[in-house]
Amino acid sequence: MRNVSRMITLPAALVIISSLCGCSAEHVKQGIYEGIKTRNELQSSPQERIGKPEQPSYSDYKRQREEQPR
Repeated sequence: MRNVSRMITLPAALVIISSLCGCSAEHVKQGIYEGIKTRNELQSSPQERIGKPEQPSYSDYKRQREEQPR
């Protein structure tokens, strides 16, 4: 039960602290995107990366999303 409490408390505390520190939501989104992108790159071997297109930067990704019709 303590582990569940910690798993809930830590993310909530991080959100509160980041909002108090003046971090904008856009910076948080960019950090999450770049972190996941880096994690995925580190989990694949160099042989797996051959022939795959490079992942777009956050600004490119955001521009692509804004250009898509809804």
